[in-house]
Amino acid sequence: MVPFWLMDRCGSSSELHQTYQVRQLKFLKWLRDHLQTRLAATNGAIAALEEQIQRDNQTHPQPKDTAA
Repeated sequence: MVPFWLMDRCGSSSELHQTYQVRQLKFLKWLRDHLQTRLAATNGAIAALEEQIQRDNQTHPQPKDTAA
């Protein structure tokens, strides 16, 4: 629902509804792009950390638990 103070400036209610939908679509696309960027950075950090752990395990192997 659109605030009443925008009614006079935007024209008919169908124009107002369309304007609202376009703004909402732009916002959602921006949000998607922002989240994709954050997700890519997170995935990169995870991959780098996994590589470090794997490399550390190869150079300093952990002793096996023989009690089990």
